[in-house]
Order: sequence, then structure tokens, then C-alpha cells
Amino acid sequence: MMRANYYADTDSLYVELRGAAAATSREISPGVVVDIGADGEVVGIDVDWNLLRCSVAAG
Repeated sequence: MMRANYYADTDSLYVELRGAAAATSREISPGVVVDIGADGEVVGIDVDWNLLRCSVAAG
């Protein structure tokens, strides 16, 4: 099951890869956070478009 949700208020996209709850999260690059389940597998990815645009403009 994969589901994507866009949140206009935060200009972010969340891609849910599995229906499991996140046990921890890791920022893998500015504006991209991976949610990891208790089993160590990725359950979702959060992309903050606004933060990505800011870091590209500043870079």
C-alpha cells in the first residue's frame, strides 16, 4: 500500500509506504525526513518543498 498526501498549509508531501506507525524519524537531507517503523523498515517519507526551495535558492 502506498499513499501520497500533499499538505498545502506546510507545502509538504508525505508518502506513506506501509500502514505501520513510525517509531523514529531521520532527516536524510535538508527537507527530507524518513519515518522508520519498529521493525527498522521505512514506513514513510516526508518532503518539505518550502525548505527544499529555500536551500536551493541559498546554495
